[in-house]
Amino acid sequence: MFRKRRENVAEATLEALKKSLAMIEFNLDGTVIQANANFLALLDYRLDEIVGKDHRMFLDKETAASSDYGMFWDKLRQGQFFAGEFLRFGNNGKRVWLEATYNPVLDSAGKPVKVVKLAADITRKKNEISRLLTMIEGMPVAVMTADPRNDFRIDYMNAASRRTLGPLEQYLPIKAEQLVGASIDVFHKNPSHQRRMLADASRLPHRTKIKLGPETLDLQVSAIMGPDGDYQGPMLTWSVVTGQVNMAAEVTQVVGAMGAAVEEMQRSAAGLGHSADEARQRAATVAAGSEEMTASIQEIAGQVG
Repeated sequence: MFRKRRENVAEATLEALKKSLAMIEFNLDGTVIQANANFLALLDYRLDEIVGKDHRMFLDKETAASSDYGMFWDKLRQGQFFAGEFLRFGNNGKRVWLEATYNPVLDSAGKPVKVVKLAADITRKKNEISRLLTMIEGMPVAVMTADPRNDFRIDYMNAASRRTLGPLEQYLPIKAEQLVGASIDVFHKNPSHQRRMLADASRLPHRTKIKLGPETLDLQVSAIMGPDGDYQGPMLTWSVVTGQVNMAAEVTQVVGAMGAAVEEMQRSAAGLGHSADEARQRAATVAAGSEEMTASIQEIAGQVG
């Protein structure tokens, strides 16, 4: 009785999945047995167009001919379960991305007898991700991300990062092409402070300048947050600003020199003002003396006359 109940529950569960997911069944040799309406609508096929056909009809030629694909079916025939994201092709070359599971169905002896695939359409999500990645890859700003759950290993660098770091790799412990997969510690002599900052989203965003050999990098770190608000990891954007830093230092030096010159001019002007005052005082004294001398001369002249 309990076995019958379990079978009924399993059948009810499968029927519920059929209503919400795309489903297709295969023989162990990969030929199609049947597919539900969701699968047919998703790939734009009629059932009679795919029954008896090989699973390869949904693949590109390169994938279908690969050794990995052959091993994939070998493992399914051994009863191994597979799950992942798969690119498949429908009628007239329609591209469809599926998040799918390949489930070997076992008989009473535990041997695989067929494979049931359950799938959900994630084409729109994959296209949006591809669009965003294309934008980031083509940005003129260098972008890099690291995974805090995997020893802060760099998991992405865009083209601008690769172009910029290429000429600077002599100042790194590894080549620029080896950075993806390496820890972000390679950019810092004392990485403990850096790790504490990158591990804590509350300390981001953060902006600083770091030295790489003779070059100065302007680095800004932002937090990448998941849809539920959980911290996914840091995104680093940076640029080489050695020229700007040197120019700023030169401007600061010139401004300082100009300030000193202005102070000297002010002191000189004050000195000139003081000298002018003295000259005016001396002239007044001379004028007064001259008047006194003139009066005396006139008085003497009167007496003589």
